[in-house]
Amino acid sequence: KLTAKEFARLPKTYQQLAQGQLNLYSLFIDVSLRLTAPGGQLGLITPAGFFGGQSFGALRALLRREATVTQVDFIEPRNGAFLNVEQETALTLLRKDANQNTRTAVFVTNNARGFLSLGSFPAPAEPAAPWVLPRCKQDLKAVRAFDSPRWRLEDYGYQPKTGYLVPHRMPMPLLKSRGRKRAVYPLIWAT
Repeated sequence: KLTAKEFARLPKTYQQLAQGQLNLYSLFIDVSLRLTAPGGQLGLITPAGFFGGQSFGALRALLRREATVTQVDFIEPRNGAFLNVEQETALTLLRKDANQNTRTAVFVTNNARGFLSLGSFPAPAEPAAPWVLPRCKQDLKAVRAFDSPRWRLEDYGYQPKTGYLVPHRMPMPLLKSRGRKRAVYPLIWAT
């Protein structure tokens, strides 16, 4: 991650990626894309967090504007693939073009011996929105429910958010009073 001082020295063209604290790999992906010829292919080893993390919305929007994410290969198990890697990792394949393809082929390693196809999945309508991609075969049913949801969290009064959770810094209390009644805000956590 970049400090505020490091971020201030960046050219304005890269500051467009800032949404929260900027990660170096966001800059690396941007520079890699800029150096790729139109129609060229780009393969990157990326942390999987950029597919859904709140602070990577600007990066996802950039990729939707200037490239097509043709394939994502999730690496499981993490240990043994790369030394001292604590994050989920993916091989992300891009083609530099005005995004024509709105579906991404997704694969996952199969016992570290090969890749298993999980199918092809649509990109979200909103360019900066999180990309809902399965990480394993068991995720397929849940991911397909996102294609045509009958109900949304907003229908029940929830405001979904992604990103880091630091309970002592949350702007919204988890328990709140309304008159003599208490309103509870449930917390749904997924890793």
